[in-house]
Amino acid sequence: MGVDVTMLLPEPIDALLYYQRYYVIGFERAGSIRFSPSSLASLLPGSPSRQLTRLVQIHSRLRRLLGRRSPGDSWPVGRYVVAAPRGPINVAIDAFDNHRVPVPALVGWSDVYFKANYWPSADYDRKVRPIVSGNGSVTPRDLDRARSLRAVEKDIDVTFISNVWGGREHNVRLFEQLAALDCRAELLAVFPGGWKDEETRALADRLRSAGVAVSDRPMRRDVLWRTLARSRLVMFRPGVHGCMPWRTIDLLCMGACIVLDGVPLPRWPVPLEPGVHYASCGIPRSESGVVDRAEYEKVGQTIRQLLDAPAEQERFRHNAAAYYDAHAAPECVARYVLETVEKNRI
Repeated sequence: MGVDVTMLLPEPIDALLYYQRYYVIGFERAGSIRFSPSSLASLLPGSPSRQLTRLVQIHSRLRRLLGRRSPGDSWPVGRYVVAAPRGPINVAIDAFDNHRVPVPALVGWSDVYFKANYWPSADYDRKVRPIVSGNGSVTPRDLDRARSLRAVEKDIDVTFISNVWGGREHNVRLFEQLAALDCRAELLAVFPGGWKDEETRALADRLRSAGVAVSDRPMRRDVLWRTLARSRLVMFRPGVHGCMPWRTIDLLCMGACIVLDGVPLPRWPVPLEPGVHYASCGIPRSESGVVDRAEYEKVGQTIRQLLDAPAEQERFRHNAAAYYDAHAAPECVARYVLETVEKNRI
């Protein structure tokens, strides 16, 4: 499209800018993007996404050296200005994990406001539009690597590698169902905060008793992706606040056969459809995140049916990869933003 986009850098810069990196990659591929103010960024080598990474790293090191903490009132909402014949267009991209709008004033500032974890059931201003939840932790090279894993031979039946934040009973029950299956499973429960309280220690012990490996450290990305790529089925679930986790992008990019516990609450511009882009176990969503125990039996039933249907697995893999290529790759997301801005400027 060749459209010029300027990202307005916040003051002070903080690590939450990583939430915008996926969209910056998209803009640099679909057109051009620069930063304002540009004094420091213009001195840094590489592409805009690389400059953004270096900006965050530099400011993070300065804060550590000066003994300053990150600001407590910052949010992962990026502000952009799109050049247009009728005048500049203000665009906000909200990558917040929650479905609510964290800074209502930015809706007023923007001509179009894009929200990653957009819930159709929520009451939003008419400016608010859905957007794909971009993975801010990946670089262009990472995405090329994930795409190259599509042809990896599958020698693991099912993989579930998941964070267990606090007392996430729901995740623990998913692990228990998978551990009971008679198949080759790679199961790892990661407790990011360790086992500091009695409830968390009890959950970790419960998982160990079921045969699930537990850790307080995440798996290295290269090992994680290789394991996921080797899996016939990849069990998955929404993240904290019911969001679409960053790993959704990774799985779509590598063309995984994704099995979700239920239908996610967030909606992307082109919805991810159960039975088309992923298999759903049909566990209903609830406010607490935990439902009747009988509902979890659907996990084993769904996994067993899919393991007996290799053609169905391949269909899900093909559709996931095709969705990424058409709708979720960074340049596709950027083109969607620019097209939506042109059509829906308010």
